[in-house]
Amino acid sequence: MTIHASRAGGTGSSRLVVTGCDAGSFPLARQCVFSLIERVRGVDVAVLDFGLDDEQRSFFRAHGAWVRAPDISVLPGVAQRRRGVFSRPLLPQIFPDHELLMWLDADSVVLQGRAVEDFFAASLGGAIAIVPELHHAYHRYSATESRLNALHLRAKARRWRGRQAWLRGPISYDPYRALYGETVAERLAFRPVLNTGAVALRRDAPVWARWARELGRADPEAIPEFDDQAALNVAVELHDLPVEALSATHNWLPAKALPLVDPDHGVLRTPSPDHEPIGILHFAGLARDRGLVLETMAGGRLEVQPPQLLEALKALEPARRPG
Repeated sequence: MTIHASRAGGTGSSRLVVTGCDAGSFPLARQCVFSLIERVRGVDVAVLDFGLDDEQRSFFRAHGAWVRAPDISVLPGVAQRRRGVFSRPLLPQIFPDHELLMWLDADSVVLQGRAVEDFFAASLGGAIAIVPELHHAYHRYSATESRLNALHLRAKARRWRGRQAWLRGPISYDPYRALYGETVAERLAFRPVLNTGAVALRRDAPVWARWARELGRADPEAIPEFDDQAALNVAVELHDLPVEALSATHNWLPAKALPLVDPDHGVLRTPSPDHEPIGILHFAGLARDRGLVLETMAGGRLEVQPPQLLEALKALEPARRPG
């Protein structure tokens, strides 16, 4: 379902896209917000303030985005620097006036507005719209397929106790074990991870409460970098929650496979034979200060810092205009 309206921010839309950042993440968050405003119609945009300065808050507001601090009453005892982790399951409480809610990590950039539309459309029935970290071009799974098959057989035979070291590295075992214990970790180690960097849900969907509950029962002394992601995966698996899985192009992870630049169309494409256009690019897993060196489909290279990706792609536009 596509809803055409005015630009994002202050549209009075029933749809809201939320991101969040602190002062250090501002350059990436600015690009994220710009990409939403430019490429998606008929949505409101909000930024959760996890430590912005006054100038940064003013910048977002001036460009039509709401800026809101998480309600401390729903985040008791959580340090400000950790509020981003605990805020995603609480979006219906923080933003009660929108029917459809989408979270988008600040280190993401929307390249095709249709991708955001797909998230909202997939969430209409009450399921969680989300992207598994799985694609045939991702090096992680192609390199470990035989290992996964062997480990699955060992798990079924119940002979793998004491072999947890085998599950480290490319398989998400340790985060689950640290948070929820070995039984849950063994169950989820073979499941593709549902990436919470881009997720959409109806405000009244039961997934929110399950997600918050699983996050709340995790061991706070062992919470790793993506604890709410682990909590959502646990909630979906243990409670058989409805999921609408979107393709990897809706939340592409260059840390797993660098995209190709299509200079003729000013887009990024998957490094696979079908060369699908990428709708949302998510820089998770990449160092903030490390630039990207992307190959073009014509055999050239594009060197760019992640916060300047949108501008770099725009700079390709004059080259493809006739005359």
